[in-house]
Amino acid sequence: MLQHLLKKPIINLCLQLFLVFTLLVGPSYLVKNVFGAQDLVIFDDSLSQDWQNWSWNTEVYFNSTDIVKSGTKAVYFSPQSWGGLYFRAGQTVDLGKFAFLNFSLFSFDSYSDFYLHFYKQNEVVKTIKLSEFGGKSMADQWKDYSLPLSLLKDMGVSGIDGFAFQETEGRNKPAFFLDEVKLQDTAETAPSPTPTPLPSGSSASVLPTPTPTSTPTTLPVTSGVIVFQNGLAQDWENWSWGGSVNLDYQDGSWGRSILFETQQPWAGLYLHTNKSFTIQSSDSLTFRAKVNDINNYKILLVDENGNNQATELSFSGSGEEFVFSLASFSGLNLGGIIIQDKTGSAGGRAVFTDIMIGGQSSPKPSVVPTSLPTPSPSASVNPPVNGQGYQVSNGSIFYNNAKIQFRGVSWFGFETGTHVPHGLWLRNWQEMTSQIKQTGFNALRVPFCPSTLKGVATDSINYDLNPDLQNLNSLQVLDKFMEEFNKQQIYVLLDHHNISCSQIEELWYADNYSEEQWIADLKFIAERYKHLPYFMGIDIKNEPHGQANWGSNNQALDWKMAAEKAGQAVLQTNPNLLIFVQGVQENPTCSQGTGHWMGGNLEPQACYPCSSQSIPANKLVLSPHVYGPDVYVQGYFNDPSFPQNMPAIWEQHFGYLAGQGFTLVPGEWGGKYGNGGDPKDKIWQDSLKDWFKSKNICNSFYWSWNPNSGDTGGVLQDDWQTIWPDKVRFLQDYFNNCSY
Repeated sequence: MLQHLLKKPIINLCLQLFLVFTLLVGPSYLVKNVFGAQDLVIFDDSLSQDWQNWSWNTEVYFNSTDIVKSGTKAVYFSPQSWGGLYFRAGQTVDLGKFAFLNFSLFSFDSYSDFYLHFYKQNEVVKTIKLSEFGGKSMADQWKDYSLPLSLLKDMGVSGIDGFAFQETEGRNKPAFFLDEVKLQDTAETAPSPTPTPLPSGSSASVLPTPTPTSTPTTLPVTSGVIVFQNGLAQDWENWSWGGSVNLDYQDGSWGRSILFETQQPWAGLYLHTNKSFTIQSSDSLTFRAKVNDINNYKILLVDENGNNQATELSFSGSGEEFVFSLASFSGLNLGGIIIQDKTGSAGGRAVFTDIMIGGQSSPKPSVVPTSLPTPSPSASVNPPVNGQGYQVSNGSIFYNNAKIQFRGVSWFGFETGTHVPHGLWLRNWQEMTSQIKQTGFNALRVPFCPSTLKGVATDSINYDLNPDLQNLNSLQVLDKFMEEFNKQQIYVLLDHHNISCSQIEELWYADNYSEEQWIADLKFIAERYKHLPYFMGIDIKNEPHGQANWGSNNQALDWKMAAEKAGQAVLQTNPNLLIFVQGVQENPTCSQGTGHWMGGNLEPQACYPCSSQSIPANKLVLSPHVYGPDVYVQGYFNDPSFPQNMPAIWEQHFGYLAGQGFTLVPGEWGGKYGNGGDPKDKIWQDSLKDWFKSKNICNSFYWSWNPNSGDTGGVLQDDWQTIWPDKVRFLQDYFNNCSY
């Protein structure tokens, strides 16, 4: 090739050398844009080789082809509570060469917002809200952002080594997509090369410098400002990064505390206040801490504009009380406190409590915190949440004392003659599992039948697409799926769906399957998957109906008695689990007989409650099934007042229990949502969703992921690849805007 080049004129030689260089170095180097300026591409079809993924508490996929702004790929990310998508540079980026950070964001819902943190030397140097620089997200469309880097340069920041998008509400979020991420000398809309702030009301297209919507309140602190004492104080928020934060950790000696575990190097516990206040010369920062031997920490004070203040405050080890003088920060309007790992190693574990800023003469916190009070429900229904494993209280779910939400869907097949989840004839099983998570679900209800547990032959698997499932029996496939669900951090509810692997039997036993065998199978799975932390419960019998009743004291037919016996046996085997108990259909007593669904009638619980001696109240989940006209046209669907008549019916069937402190998690609900079904079904689902939200019934399992559910359809369309976007938006609105 060199000899060939030497024969060319010198100008051609230079051009060819440039082309070779460009092909070799790829997009990680600066490239010219259409305006003649230079770009530093961070993501465009792939993450630049000079950048790394340092995200925390976030599902991230850099090769998504589902929704793309340009090219062939985009970044998919789905943050958990306070999760962040963190782009980390391999070396410090000189901001002198650039004027804007440009990117495009796609959301399935409107009004999503993010904090954007800029990092230098592993510390946050500036935090802004995206909504202040172009508004919040728009539903089902790409929104372009151009953030002026003058925000940093005006502070004297000449370089950064990363930036992160963090969700702002402390909630698990569905999928977002990011594309065309780059540093440029121009905004995407090509404003004037030297934009200047404009007065309010100006119609020019350049981006103005944002101003606060209100003047921060300045408070004196001579009497002490509580940051955390038995809970995070009002007007304070968790903006932490790089680790997991539990603000409701129950420490044995200190009570309610903050547990901070570092998962990334340089992780930080960041407590931000919405109301800045002025540090006085006599003030001190006090807190109590228990720290393991792995990490040492430094303390950073953040001003009201999000700028870190240089400080030499640091600590290690454990102490009943740490006291740091803040005299050198007198006059600072404080906006937050950061306690950051300074060793660059993950695996640290620290517990903090009684965090306060106040006068040195009285460092012990004694002020009553202003955080919202913790509910104190009746002990008989709402026992205290303490200890390990999964627990419920007053409608909420907890795992190891931390509140969680089940954003669930059912993926069926193990309960049928294939003895594996359906769709494997067209899809790779791990790819489909990832798509479930990417769509925004974090929990799966997995139906099975007894034969699947016996390790029978499987059917309907395309082994070209799923070679790792070849020569495995049904139990081995279930094992493999359970491990993968756990790996992808998907909560799993195993559902004893039927006995025959075809129809749904009325009772929990049959001529060839005894009650003893049923309980033995439940204990078998409770023990077999005991080692998997995301295995959270068993739905012990699907849709009791027909002869099954509630409260008759007839051991052969009383579903309540059978559920108590089975639930007790499961918890003796695996005390970490939750026991899901469905209702019956019609009942001879304590039931008004108004069009109940199989498993959907929990009216008799009012007269014949489940025994807490068998299933403790903090382990009992009542799990009704409820459907609309796509499944069967009940008389009340044709009432002239439909759908206004529905809330009273749902309240009668099972909703009244939510007001009594029980935890309701609907195990099945759904329909075609207007995609080829009864037009009333969409109206019904919208009404049920709104009613769920009004009752704070925020954990549930939608039926189904599979498109081959004849009367409901699925989240997937018939090609087993494409989601129904209207269904996904509908479910995201429910899960994201329900106060669990």
